[in-house]
Amino acid sequence: MFDLLSDPLWMAFLFIGLGSVVFFSGRWVGHVNSDRQKFHEFMEEIRDDIKKILSRLPAYPVSQDFPVRLNELGEAIASELGLAKWARESASQHLGAVRSLNPLEIQDYCCDFLNTRFMPTLEQETMIKECAYENGLKREQVIDVFVIVLRDHLISRSSQPLDLRSCLSSA
Repeated sequence: MFDLLSDPLWMAFLFIGLGSVVFFSGRWVGHVNSDRQKFHEFMEEIRDDIKKILSRLPAYPVSQDFPVRLNELGEAIASELGLAKWARESASQHLGAVRSLNPLEIQDYCCDFLNTRFMPTLEQETMIKECAYENGLKREQVIDVFVIVLRDHLISRSSQPLDLRSCLSSA
């Protein structure tokens, strides 16, 4: 029988073949690692671009947490429009309707009132539209600030704490 390991020509082919496999495998691994690095750099660039795009979008004045609250933009709008004073002045007409309601129901009441029955004066309407324009918002988003300010004032006047558990258990 023919002994392959003792044949020098066969051993040369074997070493050349193994060397080629190792060499080309190393090149392939190098290309894969290079491509992976380029991909990570590309993903970082995409993340930065997305952050830039999101920073250019108009902010929403109300947080998306529960219970909803005003964020910095919402606080600035409330201050600019004098909504604390407005809420104090208009609270008396709503206290009877919300006295027995829990905080979630008070929020629903305020949302319904401001979106369907609220009739702003000509001066208020002008201020609302100017505020929306200056902050890149829609009129409805400014009205959402009214909702939160009135809700918070009615909750504090009706002596009910803003408790998430009670809102969820009654819903």
